[in-house]
Amino acid sequence: CEPLKYEFAAHKADWRNRMVDEHLQLHNVPIIRIADALYSQFDTHIDGDSKLVKFPVADCTHFCSPGPVFEYVNTQMLNALRSKK
Repeated sequence: CEPLKYEFAAHKADWRNRMVDEHLQLHNVPIIRIADALYSQFDTHIDGDSKLVKFPVADCTHFCSPGPVFEYVNTQMLNALRSKK
């Protein structure tokens, strides 16, 4: 994995979120928007050479745990839950 070279690349890479966003909103499903903050965390992806996994290449869809990404995601979820009270 590597940093996105251009700002518009983040929007292009976010097609999955955009695809479901409209449907979630139609059904009033709460959305915690964290994708933008994760684009810069490319270096916390599981490496293909990791002793934990046997991938031939880096897995650019899953993050190492524990780490700063999970701390951020968990904080955002807790904040969302607190705001619903």
